[in-house]
Amino acid sequence: MKLKGKRVVVTGGGGTLGTVLIPILKDLGATVQAPSHQELPVDSPEAVASFFTAGPGLSCDLVVHLASFTDVPGAQFRHNHSRAISTNIFGTAALASWTKERKIKMVYISTDYVYEGTSGGYSASGPTQPTTFYGFTKLAGECYLTGNDLIIRTSFVPRGYWGKGEGQHTKVFNNVYTSKDWVDIIAGKIAESIEMGDVGIVNIGTEKKTLKDLAVQEYPEVEEVEVESFNLGYRYPTDTSMNLDI
Repeated sequence: MKLKGKRVVVTGGGGTLGTVLIPILKDLGATVQAPSHQELPVDSPEAVASFFTAGPGLSCDLVVHLASFTDVPGAQFRHNHSRAISTNIFGTAALASWTKERKIKMVYISTDYVYEGTSGGYSASGPTQPTTFYGFTKLAGECYLTGNDLIIRTSFVPRGYWGKGEGQHTKVFNNVYTSKDWVDIIAGKIAESIEMGDVGIVNIGTEKKTLKDLAVQEYPEVEEVEVESFNLGYRYPTDTSMNLDI
């Protein structure tokens, strides 16, 4: 789908990915609307219905669904289950129902955590077996999209994630392998996939690397720690590297 002249709605546009992806979509010629959570609470079926019957969703060409409950450790707690389910599953279902009704293509940003995360080399056509509640909810959300939609399994971190500054991280898990990369790199690949008209499920990332390989790009003094030294409440995926489509 060439984006020039297209009307695109982006949910969750104020998040880490949205703030980087939206300018790229605009540079490709799209007119982008990014409603806030107050303007479009995706976990409210009534609000979603109103958006597509009387709001911008009535005349858009593409919906890029980024809004998500992304707190992986937090999602494990029972008191957060309803929030994660309402946003990642029911919210996606509500949006997908209306995009299908309006014959609007939907792009859904999923996660590499839908895979088991022990052996790496995961293919988009291969089996899924999430070990986190977050991964389960994102995989469940995928089920509502049709063959004409696009599901993107990916992972990213914002620039400035590691360092000594406020809010930055000084430690990294050792022996953890991934295809994730910086959000600006991943956002460019997502836009490329949309522009090429991809449908179905695609894996997007960069070459297999360790988390430390990313961390030292920003903070060479980063301290490696064992995953087992933290009581995370779930089995942390130690190799989510993927066979990449882009």
